[in-house]
This record gives sequence, structure tokens and C-alpha cells, in this order.
Amino acid sequence: MSMLVEMINHVAAEGSTEPTVFGPFHVEGAPHREMGDSIIVDSMENDYEITFVGHVLGLDGNPIEGATLDEWETASNGFYDVHDGDQTAMNMRGIFTTGSDGRYEIRGIRPVPYQIPGDGPAGGLLFENGRHNWRPGHMHFVVAAPGHKTVMTHLFDAASDYLDSEDAWEDAEAFGEP
Repeated sequence: MSMLVEMINHVAAEGSTEPTVFGPFHVEGAPHREMGDSIIVDSMENDYEITFVGHVLGLDGNPIEGATLDEWETASNGFYDVHDGDQTAMNMRGIFTTGSDGRYEIRGIRPVPYQIPGDGPAGGLLFENGRHNWRPGHMHFVVAAPGHKTVMTHLFDAASDYLDSEDAWEDAEAFGEP
């Protein structure tokens, strides 16, 4: 339902990245990091470290200098730092700024699937509609640049469990095997 609200209320120019829901786990004040730095503060036994590389481009295909990417994802145990007392605050979070080439490079972990709590209203809504409460592995971004519309989006692991189990994931951006 929330994806439908985004589609109706945030009409974007043709060729632009479609927005997604902001989600409840974004935290203000993530640390600014240098391009290529790791967002991993607390290493875990099951971490599969990976480097995410890409470019922020305008609709004209030109790189956008000075775009910020506020990025966050779960640790390899499937929990965000804000609901796991064993993680350091701001684990798996960072803000990166593109250079003149619009390029970004972020070191993190390969995203893992996790469960939305089933005992609250979100879980109840999912179950009532015959859906499960698993999210495929993904990482979130808020991409902002002066003179451009801010976009909230996420990248999904193309090989993640649960990616194809819900119609809601069909239009998601996806990245492939490492």
C-alpha cells in the first residue's frame, strides 16, 4: 500500500529513479565518510563484505557533482543498529558525497533478508492480506543534490531470498552477483 501512495504522490520525470517509502529505520546524523570508506563499524562472523560502486547522473546522463548518498542497511544478523543493543550506534550507516564524476563507492556487506515484526500492525496487515513478513536483502539510500529532486530508494540483491515472492518487489532496482 505504501508503495502505491508513493507512486501516486511523487510523479517523477520520465527516466528518473522511482522513489520508495522512507521506512522507519533511517536515522539523522549518520557520519560523513570518504568515498570508498566502509560503513561497517561492528564486524560480524557472517559478514560478506562487498563494494557498491555507481554514478549519480542527471536526466541528461551527465554526472552530478556534490550529490550526497545517505546510506543504511542491516547488519548480517538482519537487524538495524537502532533495534539491536549489541550494535554500535551508526553501524552500517554513512553519508557519501560524489565528486565531479558523480561516482560513489561504498564498502558494506551483502544485504541479507530480514523479518518485519509479525506481532504489530504491519505484520498483521501483511498476514491479513496473505503475504509473508520477510524483506529481501536490500540497502537504502536518500540521494540529494542542489538543484535536483531528492530521491529515497533502495537497491535489492538480485539473488536474495524473497525477492520474487511479492509483487511489490518487481519494480525494485536490483544488483547482481558479486
